[in-house]
Amino acid sequence: MQSNANSDEWPDLLALALDKDPHRAERVARLFHYLLADIESGPEGATRAIESLENAFRLAFSFTKTYRTCLILFMVSLGEDFPPDLDSMELLTEAMRRLKVELRRASRSQSKKKPRRKAAL
Repeated sequence: MQSNANSDEWPDLLALALDKDPHRAERVARLFHYLLADIESGPEGATRAIESLENAFRLAFSFTKTYRTCLILFMVSLGEDFPPDLDSMELLTEAMRRLKVELRRASRSQSKKKPRRKAAL
């Protein structure tokens, strides 16, 4: 797998996040320093750095549109009539199926409530 870690995204992302906030910039620089130090210290340090990056990844995920969608699907799956013994993929598939049915039903219900415009004469 080819890494994209050296992409042009870093300067853009960091400039937006750190602009006009020297305290935050120093905190981020210190964090990068600790990650580099851990990686350079050997296998145990590299493992710590990987765990830190994985935690950051999980945190970043919580701000994405995908996270909100997953949360909705999870909440749908908590329904009392939901099959209890499904594996993760089956659970998501069933939640998506049920959500689509509800969205279609809501869409039809909204169309029935909208008043129809009369054609201009």
